[in-house]
Amino acid sequence: TGATFLTLSPQFLFENNITGYRPVERVTLHLANGKQVSGLLVVLDRVRLGPFTLNNVQAVICQGCSLLAGKSVLKQFRVSVEHEDAVEY
Repeated sequence: TGATFLTLSPQFLFENNITGYRPVERVTLHLANGKQVSGLLVVLDRVRLGPFTLNNVQAVICQGCSLLAGKSVLKQFRVSVEHEDAVEY
């Protein structure tokens, strides 16, 4: 992903009863399709991904945004991509 932040919709927050975050500032995101959307940059107290718990993760809450793990999440993991016969593993 080329995304900088974890993105979440207000609906996702509501449906998952997520309340542990601190607002930082309003931001404008530039999406891969060329569109711009405004959102609220926040710091999530805690994010759980399977067996992993991440603390103080930057995220953007924006209307119509899909759940997307950007660099604010991925930088906390060692990630490697291998390319063989036009397939990425």
